[in-house]
Amino acid sequence: MNENFKGIWIPKEILNNKNLGQTEKILISSIFTLDSGKGCYATNGYFAQLLGISKDRVSKVINKLIKSEYLNSKIIYKTDIKEIEKRILTVNSQKFMDGLCENTFSPIVENSQEYKKEIYTKNNSRSFRETGKEKTKNQIFHEKSEPYMLAQFLEEQIQKHTPEFKADEARRQRWAKDIDLMIRRDGLDPDKIADVIVWAHKSTFWRANILSGKKLREKYLQLSIQMNCNR
Repeated sequence: MNENFKGIWIPKEILNNKNLGQTEKILISSIFTLDSGKGCYATNGYFAQLLGISKDRVSKVINKLIKSEYLNSKIIYKTDIKEIEKRILTVNSQKFMDGLCENTFSPIVENSQEYKKEIYTKNNSRSFRETGKEKTKNQIFHEKSEPYMLAQFLEEQIQKHTPEFKADEARRQRWAKDIDLMIRRDGLDPDKIADVIVWAHKSTFWRANILSGKKLREKYLQLSIQMNCNR
């Protein structure tokens, strides 16, 4: 086992999941902890030593979690031969945000202040304001609405390192729909969404991956966990 390994952190979205056993929760959290942004490369032997169970038991748990879509697995084979070089595991954060934990998801660091209309101000004093509860399918987001302004903020963060990425109103509206779901359905605080956007686009790995509202929503849980672990 890596001597630099200090332990794991179990997010409450995983800890409170009633569909997972203790071993499954610890295993998923271990993969979160070991994922540096490019996936977890740990072997079944590593997890067996970490959890104090057999490699066979580890294999069965991982296969079950892949089948139930809590984990994603990618196998890399050696060139020209069918021998496995490595396995890459990642946690399907969408499973915790849209499925079993829908309507119960809350950010890693909870906002203890009372809900307020103006909740976020960055750089040029842009504030994200409270929006209506329900949106229609063809909702056009006002430029002062939280989802729209966060979509525009994401666009601006991308432009900082990719100047050729031009502003696009139709794209902002698409992103705003995804961000609206993050706020209303996933229960996320716009403060935290904005912080995650900033953190992601300071990362050389994540800045190349978080290029849409859809991807931001899909990877939010993983981004939030890594951001808090690196503080």
